[in-house]
Parts: sequence; C-alpha cells; structure tokens
Amino acid sequence: MFDAKEIIDKKILLIAPNFYSYHLEIISTIESYGANVTFYPEMQYSAIFRIVKKIDKSKFFETFFSQRY
Repeated sequence: MFDAKEIIDKKILLIAPNFYSYHLEIISTIESYGANVTFYPEMQYSAIFRIVKKIDKSKFFETFFSQRY
C-alpha cells in the first residue's frame, strides 16, 4: 500500500509525454503529497520543432520516429 508520508520533501523526476494535461495532473497530485517534482517532456515539443516537422519533405522525422518507437 502507498504511504504518502514516504515522499514528503523528496525530489521526484518525472519524464513523460505532453499528452493533453495529464502530466500536469500527475505533477499536482504528487506535489499534493509533499514532494518536489521536476518534469521533463519525453520529446521536444517546441513551436520550431512542430513547424519543421510539418514542412519536412525529406522524411527525416518519419525515419527518426520509426527508429525511436
């Protein structure tokens, strides 16, 4: 059984995808137990990345993602 007292004042690293706002809900729940959460997205989600991905005609991103996942 989970005991919330075990994570009070602990540092937690969360690496997860930016999927809707699930990562924010997870972070707020963990922080409500008293832990300090540092979040890093699983992938790059910057505006520049999304624009380049949409205009890429060389299929670089398709190859990149097929090798990664």
